[in-house]
Amino acid sequence: MMQIIAKRPMAGKSLPPKKKMKRSADFENAKDPTSFIINAFEDNGFSEKEIVTKAQSTLQKLTPSMVEAYTMEASKAARDDDLDTLRMLFEEGARLDCCNKFGDSLLNIACRRGHTRIVKFLVEEVKVCVHRADDLKRTPLHDACWTHEPNFEIVDVLLRAAPMQALCRDNRGAAPFEYARNQHIVQWLEFLSERRSLMVLPSTDAQ
Repeated sequence: MMQIIAKRPMAGKSLPPKKKMKRSADFENAKDPTSFIINAFEDNGFSEKEIVTKAQSTLQKLTPSMVEAYTMEASKAARDDDLDTLRMLFEEGARLDCCNKFGDSLLNIACRRGHTRIVKFLVEEVKVCVHRADDLKRTPLHDACWTHEPNFEIVDVLLRAAPMQALCRDNRGAAPFEYARNQHIVQWLEFLSERRSLMVLPSTDAQ
């Protein structure tokens, strides 16, 4: 998981100078989550263009070894919210940072099904790479936003790991939060307003 720039630098490390930008006039009045995120990045000193460029450049390509490591046992455990089985496989040396030939990973599956503890296990303990997209260019964040009910905890985990993915667009040209249901827009805006400080690029030394 990539280290995110904090307000106070770590000992012995200095943060890059922050760009001075005037606060966006429509920041508090954004009508949708994606616009809010763009404004948040800009208010934190990063343009939409550089965020999108960074998001695309950090996406990892599918490799044959990842597909070979993908097993029915692991994918079923991810679908069934079976943390015990996934943990057992991991302790036995199985590679859980894997996906099928379409780029659909265990993390994608867990995000799509709203399995919070599986997502947290994969991201925080196994340290799977979150910088991946399937053959439709959909990231785990796309799947997390495309659920019947919002799962704020899963989205929080993903945003902390890779905030720039919030502006990754899939083959349909849609960013993750554009798949959020209309009736949940206000909830998502409230959620994002509490996390506007996360909308920054990862520190250079974490890459």
